[in-house]
Amino acid sequence: MTNTETKTKNKPRKIARWVLIAVFILLAGIYGLRGVLIAPHAIAFLERSLEANLGLRISIGELSGSYFSDLKVINVTTVERSSTGPLTELRLKKLTLTYRLWHLFSGLPSFLAASSIDIQQAQVSVEPAAKTAKSYEIVFQGNQAVSGTTLSKEAAKELDAFDKEGQRPADIDDAAFQMQLAYRAAGYAFAKIDYQIEKKQDITTVSFLISEGPRVIVRDISLSGNAAIDDETLRAFFEKDRSGLLQQGELLFVRSTVESAVSEIRGRYITLGYLDAVVDEPVMQFSEDRSRVSIRLNIAEGIQHTVHRIDFQGDIPAEAQSELDKIRRDLIGQPYFNRRRVLLRSAIQEVYGNVGYPDAEVKIDRRSAADPGQVALEVSIGSGRQVTIADVEIRGNRRTRAGFIRKRIRLKSGDRYNRALQQQSFRDLYRTGIFAKVDFKLEKTDNPAKRVLVVTVEETPAKELSFEPGWGSYEKLRLRVGFQEKNLFGTGRIFRAQAGASLKARTLTGTLSDPFFLNTEIKADLGPQDPSGEAVGGYGRNVFNIELRQRLIGNLMGTIFFDYGNIAPNSSWQEKGDPSFDSRSAVISDTLDDFFSDFRPGVGFGLQYLLPVGPARADFAFNPDRDSQRDEDFFVFHFSVGTAF
Repeated sequence: MTNTETKTKNKPRKIARWVLIAVFILLAGIYGLRGVLIAPHAIAFLERSLEANLGLRISIGELSGSYFSDLKVINVTTVERSSTGPLTELRLKKLTLTYRLWHLFSGLPSFLAASSIDIQQAQVSVEPAAKTAKSYEIVFQGNQAVSGTTLSKEAAKELDAFDKEGQRPADIDDAAFQMQLAYRAAGYAFAKIDYQIEKKQDITTVSFLISEGPRVIVRDISLSGNAAIDDETLRAFFEKDRSGLLQQGELLFVRSTVESAVSEIRGRYITLGYLDAVVDEPVMQFSEDRSRVSIRLNIAEGIQHTVHRIDFQGDIPAEAQSELDKIRRDLIGQPYFNRRRVLLRSAIQEVYGNVGYPDAEVKIDRRSAADPGQVALEVSIGSGRQVTIADVEIRGNRRTRAGFIRKRIRLKSGDRYNRALQQQSFRDLYRTGIFAKVDFKLEKTDNPAKRVLVVTVEETPAKELSFEPGWGSYEKLRLRVGFQEKNLFGTGRIFRAQAGASLKARTLTGTLSDPFFLNTEIKADLGPQDPSGEAVGGYGRNVFNIELRQRLIGNLMGTIFFDYGNIAPNSSWQEKGDPSFDSRSAVISDTLDDFFSDFRPGVGFGLQYLLPVGPARADFAFNPDRDSQRDEDFFVFHFSVGTAF
């Protein structure tokens, strides 16, 4: 028998073996998670089911036995009364639980979808159930453009209050208002919603009477009086609500958007120094059928105010003089507005803080100049004491070593205080990724010229466990389990371990990243290795991606994407006619030779949905430049749960 025949014969056995391994891993994961995921929901669902079936309010005090997650159907097969007297206790001998893991394993066989579970002990206390509130129904009349489901969602808070707060008419009035706002936001400027509340026996009927009117489109926007800002820039303030799936259609008339645009235009003129600019209320002229509107806006710009002179007075240390002169040069000739003084005060305090004066006080007064548009600013400065750092104190670090934090603080004991170095220290600590909050504070000592720099940190969770089942057209069924420690031994190093199995391959990866090695962001990976312990290397790739993402409805999102890239080496050793890559140098050589060649496109679309256990994503990718000689697939389907998007 030849080697080829032997390999062919063993291939089905290998596939079967890996199928069994994958199924075993999957079942082990299910078993490990069954009591952890939704155990409280099992009890809550049981209580609601028994109440619905028996008409009694039941609270479970103790429940022993096996149960799983995501209960959908509960059938009580045997119920015993504990005595012949008043019903005060129930004893459940057997309970049938039916569940479906549709969001994780929708394609599993039926034997994994249902189970009969024996409960040995279930002590249940019982009391008469409270009388339920009167039921009600909602009826929509006259709505064609907007569905009743959408309108109910827009007024969900008010309708819920109507149900829970004794069916108050005021809640329905608020709900009608919210629905009317939804119509206005969709371009139906004349939509009106009225309502009627009728009670017959135990049923309350709420009827929303809707007059939609036409959807109003903005025909044109005409501007007058503007010289400092061109028409195109001003029209852009109005163009926020367009029709169409990607908001590329006609410009909708939304009155609140128009009012907001006018307010933003006024603000824009002020930031350019036109303090006396007047932007009139827009004039709107509707067509006869009210489906089109023309908007006219008149602007009186007035005089532009600019900074003409800045005079510094008070405590001016020699080391701050050059920076103050630079501030003066940068601001002279710039548009003046009231917030300019706030920005100037902040810049001066920054200068003084950088030369050791953290408590500098700045007062700025505006003085009139000869020209009405010229503004003179008089700045009075009180420097306060120059401060030296007496000590650096670290607080809040439970896992992170104090030495790790101190290395990223640019200020040391005996240094003169410097605000720029403090801010850089703040950024360096945040950049590590292991702190959720960082705070710097100067605390006074007995010596007014010395302060203690207190650095308080709040650490982020350091450990992360991931579990990702999925299916792909190439790998078929797959399962990945990973662990990550983001702050290994309190040093900021990152350790990752991931194990995966599929019908095509198995992987085991360990990664140790030290972003601060030699004060650089160098990363080192462990594995894979050949039998002699030598690293076998990997491959290189270039990928360019453009992705357009749009929320479709609720938690459902759609994606259109375009990928362009390559992989190096882009030919296997079999295609090259060589027996194998006989050395690492050959792999590196082929990688470098092919690194900028054979770029290929890929296009596709996808759907993403946010589940309670994490995001689920399904992608369909097409290969428009398929290589028939390599028997490449025309399209690939990829599905995963737990992958971020």
